[in-house]
Amino acid sequence: MPLRIVTVKVEERVVELLDKVARMSGGSRSELIREAIYMYLKSRGVVISRSEVMVSRPKFHDRAPVIEVDV
Repeated sequence: MPLRIVTVKVEERVVELLDKVARMSGGSRSELIREAIYMYLKSRGVVISRSEVMVSRPKFHDRAPVIEVDV
């Protein structure tokens, strides 16, 4: 399925953390955000089949390190 660009605004610190986790996980910021969106939708009862979406690597939460930050 083709990907569509969606623009969101977040605090600079959040972007820095996203980039750090993405680097540590060997993926991109976009992949990390996509996975977070899928996880959020699933938590709300919306199930998206993996055949409906383009996934190029394993889920981030399966390998991402735990980073604790104050927000």
